[in-house]
Amino acid sequence: MHSQELSALTMAMKELLNQSQIQTASITKVQDDMRCMKDDMRIQTVNMEIMKDDMHSQTVEQENMQENMCYQARAISNMQQEIQYLRKKCSVMESSLQRVDTRQQYHQVMLKNNKWEQSPDSDDLDLYWASIQDNHSHITDAKRLLQNIKGQTSMMRHGEGNGDVYLMARTHLPYHSVFKNYWSDFTSALKDHQYMINLLHGEGATTSLKVHNAELSNDVIRMMVARNLNETHFKRLELRNNNLRAEGIEFAIKYIESNTILESFSLKQNSIKSRLHASRLCRVVGSHPSLSSVSLDWTVEEEVDGYGMLCGLMKAGWNNLKRISFCENDVTTNGNTFFSYLIATNPILEELCLDINQFNDQDAMKMAEGLKHNTNLRYLSLSDNQIGIFGWTALINAQFDSTSLNLTADMNHTCIIDGDPTRTPHSISRDVVNEFALGRSYCTPRSTSAKKLYSILSTRNKTNSNVQYFDKLPIELLPDMLESIKKYSEYHFGDETPRKAQSDVKPISIVYEILRKWDEALSAFEYINK
Repeated sequence: MHSQELSALTMAMKELLNQSQIQTASITKVQDDMRCMKDDMRIQTVNMEIMKDDMHSQTVEQENMQENMCYQARAISNMQQEIQYLRKKCSVMESSLQRVDTRQQYHQVMLKNNKWEQSPDSDDLDLYWASIQDNHSHITDAKRLLQNIKGQTSMMRHGEGNGDVYLMARTHLPYHSVFKNYWSDFTSALKDHQYMINLLHGEGATTSLKVHNAELSNDVIRMMVARNLNETHFKRLELRNNNLRAEGIEFAIKYIESNTILESFSLKQNSIKSRLHASRLCRVVGSHPSLSSVSLDWTVEEEVDGYGMLCGLMKAGWNNLKRISFCENDVTTNGNTFFSYLIATNPILEELCLDINQFNDQDAMKMAEGLKHNTNLRYLSLSDNQIGIFGWTALINAQFDSTSLNLTADMNHTCIIDGDPTRTPHSISRDVVNEFALGRSYCTPRSTSAKKLYSILSTRNKTNSNVQYFDKLPIELLPDMLESIKKYSEYHFGDETPRKAQSDVKPISIVYEILRKWDEALSAFEYINK
């Protein structure tokens, strides 16, 4: 029994020993695995350090690249600035060379003109004087014009004056063949005058050519065309009462088209009889790069649609045109509203003169509607049209409504309307008409608006009626309202402001009126609370 137990014990001991050996082997394997993992971790740590070093190197390289890029950008910027400087310097040098060339050409022409002599008078000149010997005023005007032409020719030939060329007769003087030599010398000198003009324009001067009351016959126009006077570029051209025919109108249109520096053009009292010429003129004006002022008073004949021509010029106001004078052209709209629509589209046009036409009350009412949307037009002249009380009422009400501060604040404050003060309605204050509607110098819209608002406040103050319009005003806005009254009362301070109206009351009177009403209201409120 004892031996059996010992044998069983021995067997158990062996089994335990085997298990212990197995566990020892497992522990050894685990230890080996851990050592392998530690080795792997050391390797990964080394790799991470290497990666960190690589990343640091890349960061340093990127920083170096950024510094290089910034340096290159600064270098490029410096080069661009240097290039711009060199371009400006080249431009200045080019301008200087052009001025030198222009001056050289001018002096060459002056040297050539030292040998110039006036052409002899026509052999028939004495016969001409004899034919008009009974018309002393005609003789006087003709002699003055010929002397004027001779003097202006000599001035251009010798480079005298400021570059302007004026030919003016007191009354209209018809062309005669005995004037041909004078006009020939004049147009020849005008051709060479371009060198002096170019020299003056380079120095910022504004030159003008004005020919008033002297007939420019087809013979004179052909002289101008033959001498390429389209190349003599004045900045202002005025042709007035010259009895231009179709060739003359054609020359004028081509001159405008070829002269890209022309700023002002007038064709007053020269008839445009061709619809084609009227259409071309509007098209040339509309596409011109620098033309800002056009005067076509008394030019439209029956064959031409004056209203259509006016609308064409108004459309040109979307470009550079700032002044249009289209008086005495018998313009009638026949109910068409396109012109009023053009006013409402707010072109850059600043001055529009339409005196002595056929605009009526309906036209004026439409213009008034257009003015409410126009903030560029500064001057509108409508004297001697067919506008009566209703039309003038609409025009004035487009600028001033004495019944409402809000309506007046939203109205047109830029445009001065000049017209017939005798036709303004009696229901509108004469002082208001004179100050806000008729022929005053330009004032800033802010000051004009302030004057209109203060005029309403002053008128209401005389009957203590201001307070009834402010009953529902929150008391928190009372300080702002009092500040506005003070600001409106100072409308006449500063430059480009309207003059002070005699009908204005002192601002303290309006303030007292309003505060007295508020004081009564607050006292009643406190009594009710008690």
